[in-house]
Amino acid sequence: MIEARTQIRTVVLSSLLLAGIGWAAAGAGVWAVETVRQGFVAAGHSYLAIWTGARIYARLLPMIGAAGVALALVVLAARLLPERRRRPVLIAIVAAATLAALLVFGYRLNRFTLVGFWKGVRNAGALPGATETLRVLAANAGLAALVLFHGLLIARRAVALAASPPRPAPWVRRVAPAALAIPLLVLAGARFLRPSPEGPNVLVIALDTVRQDHLTSCGYPRETAPHLARLGKEGVLFARTLSQAPWTLSSFASILTGLYPSTHGAYIGTERRLLTRDHVPYLGKRASTAAEVFKNGGYATACEATNTYLRFGLEQGYDHARVELRGAGEVTDAMLDWLGANAGRPFFAFLHFNDAHGPGRTPEPYDRLFPTGDEREHTGDERWRWLFTGGEELEGEAFRAFREHKTALYDGSIRYIDAEIGRVLDWLERRDLADRTVVVVLSDHGEEFWEHAGAEKEVYDDPRGFYGVGHGHTLFDEQLRLFLLIRGPGVPVNRVIPNQVRAIDLAPTLFEIAGLGAPRGVEGRSLLPVWEGREREDRPALAEAIIFGSDRRAVIRDGYKYVFSPDEPHLLYDLDADPGETRNLIGLETDRAAALFTELEAYMEKHPRGEESVRSGIDEETFEELRALGYVD
Repeated sequence: MIEARTQIRTVVLSSLLLAGIGWAAAGAGVWAVETVRQGFVAAGHSYLAIWTGARIYARLLPMIGAAGVALALVVLAARLLPERRRRPVLIAIVAAATLAALLVFGYRLNRFTLVGFWKGVRNAGALPGATETLRVLAANAGLAALVLFHGLLIARRAVALAASPPRPAPWVRRVAPAALAIPLLVLAGARFLRPSPEGPNVLVIALDTVRQDHLTSCGYPRETAPHLARLGKEGVLFARTLSQAPWTLSSFASILTGLYPSTHGAYIGTERRLLTRDHVPYLGKRASTAAEVFKNGGYATACEATNTYLRFGLEQGYDHARVELRGAGEVTDAMLDWLGANAGRPFFAFLHFNDAHGPGRTPEPYDRLFPTGDEREHTGDERWRWLFTGGEELEGEAFRAFREHKTALYDGSIRYIDAEIGRVLDWLERRDLADRTVVVVLSDHGEEFWEHAGAEKEVYDDPRGFYGVGHGHTLFDEQLRLFLLIRGPGVPVNRVIPNQVRAIDLAPTLFEIAGLGAPRGVEGRSLLPVWEGREREDRPALAEAIIFGSDRRAVIRDGYKYVFSPDEPHLLYDLDADPGETRNLIGLETDRAAALFTELEAYMEKHPRGEESVRSGIDEETFEELRALGYVD
């Protein structure tokens, strides 16, 4: 009886000690790689590095439980089985336990240590190069060898003890209790070290392709957005917010990282820009998104989006991310379901509406909400494009009627989105979350309705062959001017800010509101000094990253916009005197043009092209979704 007890104690204590050594070694390796990859220490976030280590160890703890089950089976087999069957059964049990440990370790390695690698594989849509592949194989092989060595030690010890049970060595009796205590301490430490967000919830509501000047609160005569108008009276509206790019991927990448397109790399860098199946840009893993910052700060994070391009690297950092083509009602339902399940902890949520993006269908009754002069009902299939064929056609009655119907449908889609935003605001009120949630509503870019069709035909070469409609091809204000509204705790009430600000300023603003540090290299600046009155000057803005035609970049400063292209005429507009950008002053105000060109040239030298992240190929389903959105032919 004494020998049996000694045998059991020795098996348990020795195995726990070996398990603790393997667990500590594996966790240390994972923590070291993750800390370097995230750059926590370099960024001055040492507490996040410690928290990351505690989380990793806590997530490895199930292996200790699995080892305990295996040890129990070993002990039972050693005591109950006949001598001739004991050894094969013991070896089988230990082999199965080792295989299970290998699978668990491999999953943990690839889930937590090499998540960036797999993200790169997904974004690129292809296998990585030899260096990246060998690095992954070496890491997996090294950890597998560690687990295998650990399992073999347990097996050897268990089999030997089953045959001849010795007394446990004194050092085993002293050290083994620590192997039991360490997991408990780590669990307690993980809870203690985990960042406890003190900032408010943050809900970002993104309006894809919604023009600022088509919203009620911005002076539009139609009541397209009554809920946004009400929200504006409860918060601060930035009346002159400029996008850093005139299309979805580049613009949202800048909004969510605080970086210019030339920095984050989500743009097309070819000489003649045109989206194709074999050259599609995405946001690479080198850029830190707002969701990643909030997640590292202890927030629950979620994304419900409806434009395919938000799958191209913009899903980084979310606990839950779903990007599918669907209507505003469906995406609102999905977000409210997630908020309901996670309202007990601070959250950062990104809700995206794509209904104003052509060539979508405006649902009833919003498709008939705004009548036109000819009193004809909208058919719902008004052509979303109108190719420019001649200036005289733009003055014809048929074209004017078509544009009127198209605009009415566009305004109806905005009213549909606004109704769903009203549902979200009401939900926050009913759950008593409105006073604890910062709500941001913004658009990513605008939409042209032939305001500059003639000018574009005269100076630009569009590879698609049409002008004045859509977005992504020029840097006129109908594409760059954004809607930006913020409401929540600490935010001014019923305030309109006339200062010029940039889309890249939003992410740093949210970080400051939440008390989180911004990642290194962020190019935007918090807007708190603006609404607090400590900064009254306009912020110079840069715009770039078109997707159709020759390269174009713009600098907007002191009420003037200068547009540069290496292959096309340069443009200069006095935005205060000529808000419609109808009179090119490039030959009249040469000194100002030269000064703005010098500023733009300095920016281009600091942000050279050639580092864009692109896919070499996309699957058929994704390609068809992009075709449905009008990005590719």
